[in-house]
Amino acid sequence: MPIKKSENKLVPNKIIFQKDSYYKFKVDSQMTISVKSGDKIKAGGALANHNIQQEKIVDVSYRGSPKVAVGETIEKGMCLYTKGKFIPKKIFSEVTGIVKEISKDSIKIAIKDKSPTFSQTDLKASFDSEVISVSNDEIILKFPSLHINLFGSKGEPSIGPISYIESSNIKAGKIDESKVKGSIIITEKITLDIYPLLSTLGAKGIIGNSIDYYLYRDMIILAVPVGIISGFGNLNEDVNLKKYFKDNEKKWAWLDTSYDRLVVVENDCPPWAKDYKFDLEKIGIA
Repeated sequence: MPIKKSENKLVPNKIIFQKDSYYKFKVDSQMTISVKSGDKIKAGGALANHNIQQEKIVDVSYRGSPKVAVGETIEKGMCLYTKGKFIPKKIFSEVTGIVKEISKDSIKIAIKDKSPTFSQTDLKASFDSEVISVSNDEIILKFPSLHINLFGSKGEPSIGPISYIESSNIKAGKIDESKVKGSIIITEKITLDIYPLLSTLGAKGIIGNSIDYYLYRDMIILAVPVGIISGFGNLNEDVNLKKYFKDNEKKWAWLDTSYDRLVVVENDCPPWAKDYKFDLEKIGIA
């Protein structure tokens, strides 16, 4: 039986609600994981903490008479011990710390190790989720979400709150920079001017409804990932998707370039999305 022309332009599975979606966090080797499998985590809850100041023991060898006691806090430059019977010579501490142990030939001093040079920001959950798995260097979270399958994407995956901005407002001196930094920006069309501007302003990802084929083809090394919703050319936006993005700004999403999809954290499937079909004719694909 032949397919009706109108049916041929309605694409199912453009949007799928998944009760169980999974996101993997890589954990720095200098961090301590603070959650376990089965934990329910609220947005902003700590997943792992940096070991910024670990206790380090300095063992000072000596011969003579100690001038400090166990438990005493000493400062750099204080006298640790004296040596010599007739004319005692003072030996000074080269560190600040707490005396932990004194034996007949050594003094052990605990100091704070400040050697790590990485960021001191703890790893926190961006959205409500459940911890599914924990290992030495990764945490896997489970959460419900709306999957929006993209026409294409490039770059490394990223995560951040979504922010919809009209293309006409993406101009230097006109754009609200606070809506860009740290966000995944969604707009009508990605142009040669829009991508570098949003990248410079700190966008975590850039998603356009459409893009010029040659511009997309020539995007090879990207500082910020790119996603395309509908296709190449100058296509119309899907009204349902545009309204959804504008109504749900600041919702966290994952631009998953590995599978060409935008995964938006959602507790329930929006009513409009349950039987949704992507209409090729309305966006301008004949």
